[in-house]
Amino acid sequence: MACRAESHTDPASARRAIDSLQTRIEAWTAAGQADSIAGLFAENGWQMTPNGPPLVGRDSIRAFWARSFRNGQWQIELETVELIGADSLAVERGTFSVRFTALPRSPIQSFGDNGNNLTVWRLDRDGRWRIHWDAIVSTVGRGPPVAGQATLRP
Repeated sequence: MACRAESHTDPASARRAIDSLQTRIEAWTAAGQADSIAGLFAENGWQMTPNGPPLVGRDSIRAFWARSFRNGQWQIELETVELIGADSLAVERGTFSVRFTALPRSPIQSFGDNGNNLTVWRLDRDGRWRIHWDAIVSTVGRGPPVAGQATLRP
């Protein structure tokens, strides 16, 4: 076996750090700060949003959220239900609720959503927790598409 120093994630410490970052995500979302949100992702991170293709890479995530913020006001609430950690990784299972209030010329209508998320966080060499993968799963049923209704796509 190769020799390497063991790096163990303290779940309680990781939970405090990730809870703090989620509070920031809520504030940055309300303030429309796409750069701040994207900065929480690993350079090659993935965000898998409901009803759309995955956003791959920090630049793609930043562009998606910048477009989203130009269309209206977002409010997100996040809650960690469970977190497990090993080495430099933490896996979070949580819940979310989101409310979008469209601007008058927005291509999408106002909506609310809620559901579950599964997020893999990685402690980078710089000592910061960053999102490696983020899967957002809506629990709100969707009806048939409405003719002429635009959806927000990456």
